[in-house]
Amino acid sequence: MKKLFVGAVAAVLMVGSIGPASSATLMESGTLFSTDDLTRIDDSGTVLEFLNLSRSDGQTISSAVAAHSSYGFAYANSAQVTALLSAFGSTWNGNTSSSIVDAGTNTAQEANIISHLGVTFGSSTLGYFGDTNTAFCFGINCGYGGWVGNWSNNPHSYGGVTMVRVSAVPLPAGLPLLLAGLGALGFMRKRRHI
Repeated sequence: MKKLFVGAVAAVLMVGSIGPASSATLMESGTLFSTDDLTRIDDSGTVLEFLNLSRSDGQTISSAVAAHSSYGFAYANSAQVTALLSAFGSTWNGNTSSSIVDAGTNTAQEANIISHLGVTFGSSTLGYFGDTNTAFCFGINCGYGGWVGNWSNNPHSYGGVTMVRVSAVPLPAGLPLLLAGLGALGFMRKRRHI
């Protein structure tokens, strides 16, 4: 009975260790056309790869999709951009109403976003996503803290089109532990029958 209790506790602990991540995390950069032109994030077990915005700077949505869809990229939606900004520590809540929403970043976070996503607007990063007038902007040209929202000021002439692709899902960190635990339970059961 004691072995069964210990085995059950071990199984519960292992299953709890492979649950979804609480927020998106920044991964190592990737390369498509040039070094580090992909920003990769892990969004609760799904890997999202964002193309550097300078690759689509000034393009319309349809021309950016036509240029990059053969590589598996699609126009980013609000949920994907929410995950992207979360990976950089932004507190944006996903609201894309008619107002501009403060993204709540500090200068170090803004510099990190700009270095990953590229410069498209003066010395700043501006990227369109979701619908034709929704954008995010970080850097000195955007005001301190960055912003996200509806920005119809001459769409696409000052920014890039946010392109994303869903990449292969990596092996969950808890999977080897789960398999080892199941093997141990099988070994204990076999040993008990002998």
